[in-house]
Amino acid sequence: MRKFGVFAAVMAAIAVSVTGCGSKPAAAEPAAEPAQEQEAPAAETAAPAAEEVPEAEDTQNPVMNFVGAYTDKDSGFSLFIEPTDGVDGARVAVGHVSEDGNEYTAWEMTGRFKDNVIPYTNAVCFKQTYNPEAEDPQNSVTVEDIYSDGSGSFEISADSKITWKDDKENAGEGMVFEWDQERTEQVQQLMSQNQDEDTTSDGMMAMDWAGPYKDRNDESLTMEIKVGEDGSLCEITVTKKGEGSQAQRWQMSAPYQNDKKIVEYEGGKKMDVELDEFGEVVSSSAIYEDGTGTFTFDPESMTVTWKDDKEDAGKDVVFAMDYNASGTQEESGEGYEPMEGEVIGDPGDQEIPEEDVSMPEESEPDQSEDTNY
Repeated sequence: MRKFGVFAAVMAAIAVSVTGCGSKPAAAEPAAEPAQEQEAPAAETAAPAAEEVPEAEDTQNPVMNFVGAYTDKDSGFSLFIEPTDGVDGARVAVGHVSEDGNEYTAWEMTGRFKDNVIPYTNAVCFKQTYNPEAEDPQNSVTVEDIYSDGSGSFEISADSKITWKDDKENAGEGMVFEWDQERTEQVQQLMSQNQDEDTTSDGMMAMDWAGPYKDRNDESLTMEIKVGEDGSLCEITVTKKGEGSQAQRWQMSAPYQNDKKIVEYEGGKKMDVELDEFGEVVSSSAIYEDGTGTFTFDPESMTVTWKDDKEDAGKDVVFAMDYNASGTQEESGEGYEPMEGEVIGDPGDQEIPEEDVSMPEESEPDQSEDTNY
């Protein structure tokens, strides 16, 4: 049974093979400076210092400079990072095996790399439990869905060490992940094998598509994909924001078809809804409940297109992952304004909106000039 994303599943396999049942996770050996430790020139295994990232290579995702595995030697937690596109997208997996070797907890998240920080708002967390006494090996592993709304950030230091700020449960407190060459090679080898054995050429599963999206052409149109406990059933919600608190919403549910990379649904629902300040439905009025259509997933562009048979609502719609969507409006104290309140860039950019910045007094012209430059 596989419910983890590709490298979370791989890291789980490595963790079990390294620790075995009834033994503690092997602590990582003290690592030398990552740049000195790397003898191979391949970008996939090199971990240069953050300050050495070439600024001139605009066509390469800067995450490529940090692809690989990292380990916190005190806790035994492992971290793996890889790019999701050719610009600045990053996917991170963190994993930890229990002392008896029978439980593996994993976190997966995606975000945009900027200023050596990867902020995220879409973390999913699972626990994989192995039963060594199971009669049928095929049923010896169970997976528990813990949550799918984690937020936080990863920061990469000048010496390529990674710290984890976890807003959900402070899971990364005190951890410092350092480059792990041996684990990197293990993960890369098993990921390659895993993709060869998968039912799809790209190796992506339904869980890899979970998260918030927005239409590239119309920011008032958003989509959210949630994946059921079986790791296949996709619950898809599309929302078209209207005036004020008014919106239209579509809800569909169907299995993700690995071989075709589609979700083909029947019984789709459409309704008029009124939303509160946090985006929760206050009231709704059904329009129809017999919609049919297809969502098609493109692993190369990481986009989703929608063919709506009922009224062609998905015409020209191209959904892309919305890395800036926030699931923590209540914690930030801000109202839920999906499009108007959305800010591209670091989360800190929205603390003081530009239009609210007070201008310096006329008696201090020099300070005004310094402030603006």
